[in-house]
Amino acid sequence: SLRHLYERIYNPQSQMPCSAMPRFGHNGFLTPEQILDIAAYLLHPDSPVNRTDTLREAPADPVRPAAPR
Repeated sequence: SLRHLYERIYNPQSQMPCSAMPRFGHNGFLTPEQILDIAAYLLHPDSPVNRTDTLREAPADPVRPAAPR
């Protein structure tokens, strides 16, 4: 939901105390309006982050060589 995502961006440590994500709103890095804009972008169905037609094949595992085709 929008509220959950907003809170996650505003202060991720309120939900996951060991989160490495910065507390963008809590520390004043972003305004509430900027956080809402980011959340709307992430949730919009036409956003590139939600489009499956732009997904590419997952990168090869750097530890294991790719299997022959």
